[in-house]
Amino acid sequence: MDPETVNELLVSALPVATAGAAYVLTVAGIYLNNRYRNNKLVQALVVLDHIVIDVVKDLNQTVVAELKKARADGKLTPDEALQIKNKAIDLILSRLGVNLIKELQRSLGPVVSLIATKIEAAVYDCKKSFKGAENKKPASSVTPLKKTNHLTR
Repeated sequence: MDPETVNELLVSALPVATAGAAYVLTVAGIYLNNRYRNNKLVQALVVLDHIVIDVVKDLNQTVVAELKKARADGKLTPDEALQIKNKAIDLILSRLGVNLIKELQRSLGPVVSLIATKIEAAVYDCKKSFKGAENKKPASSVTPLKKTNHLTR
């Protein structure tokens, strides 16, 4: 090939190759940025779940247990339940931190309603596991099998 032809091909192909490379790098950057954001959101949701479960268990053992003992029927009033829920929301928000709250809010909207929903789910799971534990018999109540001597028949 003639050097002039090679020079003309390079002059016309180089801008196209540069634009193609810039496009590929831009798409790769967008992909990596979205993946990073999704990873941050997943991490924030995992941390939120752990904090909600811990706070619900903590309040259940301390506040709820004491209030239920103080009542004859062993149940909370709607006002008491609302106060405990608000206390749980405050505790969770204080433990989450500003960065996690911003991440959750940017992706999922109002954080307080999300936390309230997670609290209700955790309370339901806690009650469900407690009732399941009540229905199971302890190992000591299982009657042992009678030993029989087959030779004495």
